[in-house]
Amino acid sequence: MARVQLRWEFEMNPKKMIGEGYSEMGEFWLAGKPNAKIVGMLSIGSRDRVTLRIYEDFPGFDSLQMMFNRRDVEIEAIHGHTRSGLMVGLFKCIHLGDSILTNYMLIGNTLPRHSKLTDYKFTQANVVYHDVQEWLRWTLKLDHKEHDSGIFNIKMREAPSFKFLDCEIKLDYHWNFSYKESELTSENIFSFKFDDAKETDVIKEYTDVFGDFLLLCLNAPVSTKFLCVGTSDSENKIQLVCQKREMNKQREPIFSEVISYWAISNDFQNILHNWFQLGLNREVRDAIALYVESQTGKSVTEITFLILFQACEGIAKRVEPSIYKKKAAKSVLIQLLHSTTAPLLDFLDDVAIDKLAHKTNATRRYWIHNSGDVAKANTFDGFSLLAINSLLSYTLRAYLLTKAGVTQDIIKQYLSPYQGIGTYLLEELKAICSENGTTKTNALE
Repeated sequence: MARVQLRWEFEMNPKKMIGEGYSEMGEFWLAGKPNAKIVGMLSIGSRDRVTLRIYEDFPGFDSLQMMFNRRDVEIEAIHGHTRSGLMVGLFKCIHLGDSILTNYMLIGNTLPRHSKLTDYKFTQANVVYHDVQEWLRWTLKLDHKEHDSGIFNIKMREAPSFKFLDCEIKLDYHWNFSYKESELTSENIFSFKFDDAKETDVIKEYTDVFGDFLLLCLNAPVSTKFLCVGTSDSENKIQLVCQKREMNKQREPIFSEVISYWAISNDFQNILHNWFQLGLNREVRDAIALYVESQTGKSVTEITFLILFQACEGIAKRVEPSIYKKKAAKSVLIQLLHSTTAPLLDFLDDVAIDKLAHKTNATRRYWIHNSGDVAKANTFDGFSLLAINSLLSYTLRAYLLTKAGVTQDIIKQYLSPYQGIGTYLLEELKAICSENGTTKTNALE
């Protein structure tokens, strides 16, 4: 894994931003009560889970009594400073005995002392995402070479940029390789600039929606590595830390499946505009989040099936209400295929699709309700269920890309069923369809 070096670094650590494994002692106090300080250990665990371990109670808090009452106490804001001199703000905290769990943390060399997270507003954010190199393939060029030091720098031929409403997104990306140190480092900084100051949760929403688009293009886990916020009139960058979603680290981007920036660069502005309209719409965001969860979580096969089916149902219901019929016998999967400009799995046109859809619905009922009117023998399981999961995931990805405005030519080029589903599972799926009948039916009526 390439080591990331950031240009917008904290003075206290010139090599990297604060992240997993960070731990430091400091003094902390409740917002508005700077004279009532206590000592604590601030730590960042896996997935940026922030914990403050305290050795005495804040004045007015009796942790022992709270444990007997079996109730958690939410604290709006805690301020503090670490031993190295960093200013800290902890927000939406849960008091659990001798530990305090934090949903959001702001940390930097300087930090205003507001009593609520919503009081902090910023006009720009710099974001580093995990493993986006494959998305940027074919866009790099040799920019600078130092023969004496043995270092050369590779930058982008054309840096992606995007404007949505009052937000502008630009990318600064390059590789550095040192012959002397035999070390390759990469740097990708996505800059979000807003016309007006935004609250932190709005900024995070924008960065998450863009990260979800990268996941859709890569078909592999993507999450925020570092996120810094600030204002245009301030050189100091404030790091925003909040818990990341769980990622399946074992899944890497597959070259043949990646829809790179180069492939969509001619229509990048329009595609991202459409995607942000989808991703920022509360009525469809839950369904998109379910698809993201199915790609990044570690759920067992049956749970993944239910997540994917619910995502299909949610998108069909909220994005395509004119064709969604709750009591229809046909699967929402078919409705999503119908919503695209052309079916992507041609062999589905030549089989009894309605029977395949009926069994998919029966599988859903069985695993949700363990319904007595559905025998397990009449549901998908084993390799058949894996094949159906792959089909659902493949269809959702193709559908979302289509709604974002990616052309059918690009989708067909990069989303061949044998790539997106896999040769073995595709053959399994064809076998399932053959068992259900080979007579061509018009299942989209």
